[in-house]
Amino acid sequence: HYASLDDGHLTWLAQLPVTRHLELDGHRFLLVHATPRDPMDEYLGDSTEQWQQRLEHLDVDFVCVGHTHVPMHLDFGRTQVINPGSVGQPRDGDPRAAYAIIDKGQVEFRRVPYDIDQTIHHMRRCGIDDQVIQKAESVLRSGGNTTSSGFAD
Repeated sequence: HYASLDDGHLTWLAQLPVTRHLELDGHRFLLVHATPRDPMDEYLGDSTEQWQQRLEHLDVDFVCVGHTHVPMHLDFGRTQVINPGSVGQPRDGDPRAAYAIIDKGQVEFRRVPYDIDQTIHHMRRCGIDDQVIQKAESVLRSGGNTTSSGFAD
């Protein structure tokens, strides 16, 4: 929660890049929160036509994104788009923590259950507003598959 961050944390966060290019084991990656065109805010699901447009001028093997919180794997041959899902704010109806492993160019999605009650307890200990906790709890327990959560599905 924002209130638990000190000046050192905020300085570190402010210095993080909006996008990051890196190479691992001979594979070129672009890491970005949303899309290459709009790294922070563009909300784009699994529309292959729209993703193809976003990838036209990129020379990478993998684009790793996360903004929608929904696991996704699009393979365009030269480039694959991977969204591992969400560890703590699911939006696909599955409350387990989601992640992806990319090994030797192959993508594998995994899920791990975790103690939601303990997560809610820690949120309360951090002094997070009760209304925020109620909304978060709804998302965590339903896997984001609820219209009453107060968050976009």
